[in-house]
This record gives sequence, C-alpha cells and structure tokens, in this order.
Amino acid sequence: MTTQRAILMALAFTTVAAPVGGQHLVVSGAVQRDTQRFPDSEVPTRLSGSAMGWTVGADAVLKRHVAVSVEWSDAGTIEDVRSTTLDINGRATVITSTLRHHTKTFAALGGYSHMLSSRVQVAYLVGAAFTNVRREFESDAPGLVLVGPSDPVVSGRASLVDRLQEVTGGADVFVRITPKFRLVAGVRAQGIRLPLDVSGWSVVTSVGAGWAP
Repeated sequence: MTTQRAILMALAFTTVAAPVGGQHLVVSGAVQRDTQRFPDSEVPTRLSGSAMGWTVGADAVLKRHVAVSVEWSDAGTIEDVRSTTLDINGRATVITSTLRHHTKTFAALGGYSHMLSSRVQVAYLVGAAFTNVRREFESDAPGLVLVGPSDPVVSGRASLVDRLQEVTGGADVFVRITPKFRLVAGVRAQGIRLPLDVSGWSVVTSVGAGWAP
C-alpha cells in the first residue's frame, strides 16, 4: 500500500468518525522505535536490529468504549554491515557486505477503550497490518574478487520487496493537556514472516502529540 493511499484512507476515516463528537476523535503523529528480531538458524538472517521512524493515525471511540484506529508507519532502515578477509592470490583482501531492510505498515485496528482518570484514556487494540519489507543487499566482492577475463560489469547489488499481512496488537494512552491537545504514547507488536521460512517479530514503541478536532 502506497503512502498516498494510506493517507487518503486515514482522511476518509477521520471524515466518517467526526460526527461522533470531537472529544472522541484524535488525529496524531509520533516518532517511533521499531525493534525487530529474527532468530538465526544455520544461516544468519542478518535482519535483527532497530531503527527510528514515524507514524500518523486517527483514533476514535464509538458508543463509549468501542475503539477504532487506522495508522500508517514508516519504520526506518535497519542495516547490518559485515566484513570478511579472504586470501586472493596471496594477498589479504577485505570483502564488505551490507544488508538493509526498510519496513512500512498500514494497519486497521479495533478494541476496548476506557478512562483511567478524567484526563487519561487507554485503548487496547488488535487488528490487521499490511506490511511492505524492502531488502537491499550490497557487496564490493565483484570488484575485488573478479579479474579478467571475468565480466567487469557484474553488479554487487540486489533488492526485493515482500508484501505481508499479519495480525497486530497493542495499546495506546492519551493524556489530555487542553480540550484539543493530547500527548499520545503507544506500543504495537506483530509477527514478520518472510519467504523461505524466515520468521521474526517486531515491537514498536511511539510517543507523539494528538489533536482532537
């Protein structure tokens, strides 16, 4: 799902939810930290790590306790750099390879919301996440290892994009500072299942600000 489509869906959600009452709708933006872990098997996945990103969303409370939310997040790029020393024609040569992956997610969730106090609201949510994972591999090996008459234009780069559908869940906390302004914090967790039985998980924490129109 593209960023433009996600923003349009969030705007449509905001338009539909607005009649519920301004105090029950919050449009927010936040910075986030995505921590991903992929257990290594016989071959290292090189995908574990964390990155800073951002998220935007709209949250509404319908019929007092029914919470609904739509959100779009860009989790940033996780990078793994490794070097290996090889003996090539009696000369020690350092080969460097880099694996980067970038995650973007659109999610629609629903759940239960209640007030902890007159100013603090908590929502517990579960839903569907539509995630794009772009992986890029780069190595300087072709230029260092291949010699004539090998093809000098062999590329040391490759990329692929995986589109996933996963279950996601978490919680949000809204702290009312003024009648319109909110502090917002949240956590999300979901699985990440890539081709060739590469499975891991992601935990995202975020903090930001919201506006109740």
